[in-house]
Amino acid sequence: MHRAFIIALVFFLFGGGSTHASATPPLEIQVESNRETLMLTLPGTLQARVFTLDHPDRLVVDIPLMPKRQKIALPAGYTGMIRAVRQGQFDASTTRIVFELAAPPGAIGTRSSSATGQETQLQISLNTAGNAAAAPAAAAPAAAAVPALAPAPVKAPKEKSRDARPVIVIDAGHGGVDPGALGAGGVHEKDIVFAYAQALKQALLATGRYRVVMTRDDDRFIMLRERVVLARRAGGQLFISLHADSAPDGEARGLSVYTLSETASDKQAAALAERENRVDVVYGMDLSDKSQDVAGILLSLAQRDTVSKSASLAELFMHALASQGVALLQNTHRFAGFAVLKSPDIPSVLVELGFVTHPREVRLLQSAAYRARIIKGLVAGADDYFASRRLKEAREG
Repeated sequence: MHRAFIIALVFFLFGGGSTHASATPPLEIQVESNRETLMLTLPGTLQARVFTLDHPDRLVVDIPLMPKRQKIALPAGYTGMIRAVRQGQFDASTTRIVFELAAPPGAIGTRSSSATGQETQLQISLNTAGNAAAAPAAAAPAAAAVPALAPAPVKAPKEKSRDARPVIVIDAGHGGVDPGALGAGGVHEKDIVFAYAQALKQALLATGRYRVVMTRDDDRFIMLRERVVLARRAGGQLFISLHADSAPDGEARGLSVYTLSETASDKQAAALAERENRVDVVYGMDLSDKSQDVAGILLSLAQRDTVSKSASLAELFMHALASQGVALLQNTHRFAGFAVLKSPDIPSVLVELGFVTHPREVRLLQSAAYRARIIKGLVAGADDYFASRRLKEAREG
């Protein structure tokens, strides 16, 4: 059976606070027994980049930045393999359109043509053969694909767990299609923090006092909420997210430690959190509509206790790192609403190792000797934190 659906593209003009619908060529989806073909007609002659991502499954289309924001809605009655469509500005020159898929698309084919030079028609064919789950899943609400913050997992009975060592979750920021900040000399933030994450993992394991779980062990992109969910499923008792900062003037330098607060400690902290949180929109899924749910969690007593523990952890890290001679940013402990720190029950910190935009500091960050000093400070901070928790528990009986 062959069905064609026309999806209207509604343009929202920037500025002025008002919206204006304008006539525009449609996006047509043709659904066949084992194939779906998307035909997107865009103004002008342009080149498009088309690729897929998994976990969750997505089809991504990058096109030159459009002067107007497009909102694409799936029509009522559509039961193909596309769950939802969203898009946003990927960078200064690119608009990214993301199609959430109900199942892996298999082989894809693309073709573009521009007969008149006034417009380009992009055709994308998705092979749906063998994806038996595609049609039923497409009828599910789009929110089903969102890895929301679930209630705290039920802990296994103590008799089933013989290893009582604390679980520390290490999160190497960014990864895969998300390179993070671009540093002096062309170095990427994701590569620097991955090296530190691996070194921290080995150092913690070498103590014999901890179990370690990594949010990523290779160069892949993992959404922020997925990192939180992974940490909670692993039974994490500490969450350390490693990043490297950037500054427009290239002069700022020094390590800083961030903990969660919906009210940022300063404008720089607020801007950094906004930039870091934006990767979920840019690289495939906009979770901004979940802010009210998250806010509810933040108001819970459990979350407040976790925030307090996180702040104590940050202070211990600061002192331990300073004792290793690590250069610290002024007002080292800062606060902002980082999505990756929003676990309701795991003390969490985000460590900005330094500024990759500072030529001298980026060389330091790439130095094995300096890395060892930072790692030693982080391990000492973790030791101090768990020692203080044991002492507190002993006092409380």
